[in-house]
Amino acid sequence: MNTQPRLTQNRRAVIETLQNAEKPLAAAEIVSQVNGIMDQATVYRSLQFLEDGNLIESFLFECKIEG
Repeated sequence: MNTQPRLTQNRRAVIETLQNAEKPLAAAEIVSQVNGIMDQATVYRSLQFLEDGNLIESFLFECKIEG
């Protein structure tokens, strides 16, 4: 039996969006680019799944204006 989590169509769409980006994207930017394909919650769940599986890496930028 295959116990590996599935790389669903939505997860692939998130990966493709990140791969095609010219710069790092915020989650909100991904949501706007996949608008109509999936909702915001699905994007966030997909990002968490991909990060947990070491397929993507997230990081925080420091904002000097807002902290």
